[in-house]
Amino acid sequence: MHSDDKGLVLPPKVAPLSVVIVPILFDDSKARVLKEAQGLAARLRAKGLSIYVDDRDGYTPGWKFNEWEVKGVPLRLELGPKDLEKKQVMLARRDTGKKVGVLLADVEKEVKLQLETMQDDLYAKAAAFLQNSIVEVFSVSDALKHIENKKLIFAPWCGGKSCEEAFKEQTGAKSINSPLEQPKLKKGQGCFACKSDAKSWFYFGRSY
Repeated sequence: MHSDDKGLVLPPKVAPLSVVIVPILFDDSKARVLKEAQGLAARLRAKGLSIYVDDRDGYTPGWKFNEWEVKGVPLRLELGPKDLEKKQVMLARRDTGKKVGVLLADVEKEVKLQLETMQDDLYAKAAAFLQNSIVEVFSVSDALKHIENKKLIFAPWCGGKSCEEAFKEQTGAKSINSPLEQPKLKKGQGCFACKSDAKSWFYFGRSY
C-alpha cells in the first residue's frame, strides 16, 4: 500500500496477472505462432512477470481481448502470422487502449517499461482524483454541503464520541482517519462540529 502526503492510504500498484498473450491462429500458421507465443511467455516469466497465453479454441481474438480487458489485465500482447513476418508483437495498454508494434527482440524491455509507466500514470491519476476530492471545512454547514457533493472533508475535530455521533446523525458521515503528520492547529481552534477545543485534524466522509 502507498500513502500520499496527507497520510491517506492509496491502493497497491501491482496487478496479479501482468500480461496476457493472445495468439492469432490460422490453420496454416498455428504451430509457428503458438511456438513463438510460448517462447515469449517463457522469456517474460524469467523476468518475474505473471503471464497467461490464451490459446483457447472456440473464441475469436476480439472476444478474448474484451474478456481480458474486463478482467483488468494491464498489458495484452497480440501475435499473429503477419507479426512473425515483421519479427514483432502488438502491445496494447488497457488503460489507454493504445496499441504499438514492438520488436520481438525488445519485448522484455518494452513490457517492463510499459508496466512501470502504466503504474505511475494510474497512481498519479488516482492520487490527483483523491486530492481533488478533499475539502477543508470549519463548520457543519460547510461539511454537509461538500458531503452532499460526495467530497471527503478534512476538519479540525475535538475527537469526542458524542460529537461524532451527533455529526453522523445530522449528515450520515463518519470519521475515517487522521494523518500522522498533522497540520498545525491555530491557537484556540474550535472543533468544526461542536466548537469545543479541537485536538487534531481528521477526515470525515460517507460510505457509498
